[in-house]
Amino acid sequence: MSDVEHRLDRLSPERRRLAERLAARAPSPSSSPPGAGQARPSVDLLTHDLVERFRTAERESEPSVAKKAAVRRFYDAVNGQLDASVAHEHSLFLNYGYVADGHNERAVVELPRYALNRNCMKLVLEVVGDCEVGGRTVLDVGCGRGGTISVLNRFFDPRALVGVDLSPAAIDFCRRTHTSPRMRFAVADAEALPFDDRQFDTVINVESSHSYPDVGAFYAEVARVLVSGGRFLYSDTIPTRALHDRIEQLVSMGLSLELSRDITPNVLRSCDEAAAINMQAFSAENVPEVLSDFLGAPESRTYQLMQSRRMVYGIWRFRRV
Repeated sequence: MSDVEHRLDRLSPERRRLAERLAARAPSPSSSPPGAGQARPSVDLLTHDLVERFRTAERESEPSVAKKAAVRRFYDAVNGQLDASVAHEHSLFLNYGYVADGHNERAVVELPRYALNRNCMKLVLEVVGDCEVGGRTVLDVGCGRGGTISVLNRFFDPRALVGVDLSPAAIDFCRRTHTSPRMRFAVADAEALPFDDRQFDTVINVESSHSYPDVGAFYAEVARVLVSGGRFLYSDTIPTRALHDRIEQLVSMGLSLELSRDITPNVLRSCDEAAAINMQAFSAENVPEVLSDFLGAPESRTYQLMQSRRMVYGIWRFRRV
């Protein structure tokens, strides 16, 4: 446990909640007096234009290229805003998080009650479950700001950790922040991984594949880079009507399904708890509904799709056979 987390663990619940709010709050550029310290970097805002480029990319002449460019721009903007916040070094996670409800928990690690980023860390621990990753070579596809890799490094003692992401801003942050000699990071496309066949014991993908233009190409890459007997640890939102076909697609590529869990209620509970606090880490000038949807706030389209069961948030474990 870090010194910060040790001190947080000793706080009362009321003081803990206050500490989280203070850590998440990012003052606007105008909130600091002129000349007070270094100027905050200028950052792109999360706007309708960014989302519209993402959603309409399929109509472009080169749909995959256009969509990936839109995704890269969106996540570079997200990372730029987090980097400019007062708690940027603690902003490691972009997932919705997980809140336990006392049923079917799979994590083998018990977090301190007031661990920093607890819900997001808990999601990663549930995705890993009792899968053995100690001494293994692990690839995190869509690593974002390195939160998943930090959890794996802290609790599971893997031999090597490799994180790849489409966003250069995310990878820059990871290289500055995560400095263990067994970690390395690279800008890479999930649909064309820059690795040899049969190179990794474990591939993990947490809440990232929904933004891939060709998720089937990603699945094929996972199957290609996994060693025989290697595991694919997978978690994301998937439209309910598409779930069966997605699983069949992975099975057809030589991946045997070992575990399937619907954790939608646990994710919704986390969104209920954390979305409002997480919003404070971003600029107040963002388009509210865009930020709300990104964070899974209760009024957002994503939240309502999960709540109505038109979209499922699941955890799946596959083994390369």
